[in-house]
Amino acid sequence: MGQVISILIIFMLISMQYSKPSYSVQNQIERLKGKGLQFEKEYEAESFFQYNNYYRWKGYAYHFQDHNALNSLFTKTTHFETITEIYNFDRELRSLIFSSIETIEIALKAQIIYQYSLVYGSHWYLNPDLFRDKRMYLDSMKVLFGEVSGSKEMFIGHYLNKYNDPSLPPVWSCLEIVSFGYMSKFFKNLKGGNCKKDVAQMFGLADPNILDNWIQCISVLRNICAHHGRLWRRKFLPVTIPKNPSKCFVNDIGSPFDLYAPICCIKYLSDRINPNNDFKEKLKILLNKYPSIDTKYLGFPLDWKQEMFWK
Repeated sequence: MGQVISILIIFMLISMQYSKPSYSVQNQIERLKGKGLQFEKEYEAESFFQYNNYYRWKGYAYHFQDHNALNSLFTKTTHFETITEIYNFDRELRSLIFSSIETIEIALKAQIIYQYSLVYGSHWYLNPDLFRDKRMYLDSMKVLFGEVSGSKEMFIGHYLNKYNDPSLPPVWSCLEIVSFGYMSKFFKNLKGGNCKKDVAQMFGLADPNILDNWIQCISVLRNICAHHGRLWRRKFLPVTIPKNPSKCFVNDIGSPFDLYAPICCIKYLSDRINPNNDFKEKLKILLNKYPSIDTKYLGFPLDWKQEMFWK
């Protein structure tokens, strides 16, 4: 029996071996033409694929193909330029979102540090009783210790060279060097209480659980943007809608899994941090720059511009 299983495993490994060849840019274009894709200026496509990965671009082309047909032919008359315009729009949208998330990340760190330090002092994060899940807390401390040990920041080095008790720097130093993803998990693991409520209220949210959800969703979105992932026609972590926000929020958030939902959260938080921010204006300018982009594939409701939230 053991010998039979070994033979089956070997057969499976052999049958699953990847054998597709590499293709030159010219071959890639010819393959696309064979699937029915149209090119207005083929030389521009050649230049494009020299500096843009063919398979990154195919993530956008996928939705223009009939995958039930042989060779996944392109439906109707589809132009390379149409798909590439969506590709370029998506790149600019990522840049806008990433920049706005930076402001939220900095503000979140500042508020967590401030609200808890006023009550619990400089090294409150070393107290496991402030956290819900002790195992998660210990894991986060291992990560934090590694970040501190490997940090080249002057303020970290100053503390380590001058003090040895506690062994780690104060919270306002430590949390400045961790990622947004770390902060989202760190904040979620903090027990509910007045400090956590105070942080949420500073962002215009009465319920800290809403801020937990928003920060997690925005953190995942930030990582997608940072790694140049596709936003168009993609599903995300579901956003929780606040019941009683202190400021105007959208009446129709659409699907909580679509991009429009975290975009609304980003705008709401940005408005709270800086009422004079230009996220709304830049988003509208970008959408006007690409009038052919159908925002329904980003989850925007048809009448989203009529909402007071966007006026």
